[in-house]
Amino acid sequence: MNGRYKVGFSINKKENYVNEFSKNVIGAYGVTFNQRALFIYKTITRVEGFFIRKMAWLKHVINDEDTKDIVSKFKNSLKKNYEQVIKTKMLAAKNKKLAKICERNDYMQVLSLTFLNKHVEKKAIP
Repeated sequence: MNGRYKVGFSINKKENYVNEFSKNVIGAYGVTFNQRALFIYKTITRVEGFFIRKMAWLKHVINDEDTKDIVSKFKNSLKKNYEQVIKTKMLAAKNKKLAKICERNDYMQVLSLTFLNKHVEKKAIP
């Protein structure tokens, strides 16, 4: 893949982008583990690469009898990479942003798809 993209989240219908990537696989975690995307992916520059449809990916790569030995290692590596590189950093940044919003005096409500941590919940509940 050539090009750059950024990953972010949405709070109160405002997009916040935290990380920037290049030469990475987009969507492999979600397709492999049948999960919807938690974050927003947006290109910064023109992106060129290859794609494979979900059904073809599952049929030829994940569920193929010939690749069963490699697939378990691949899944573990994919999950570990996603959680360390994207998910942990993004959720930390989102919780930090939510805590900052909840401390405001004009704060009324927050529209977000992430569960708030206990620190934010105490301030958010009237």
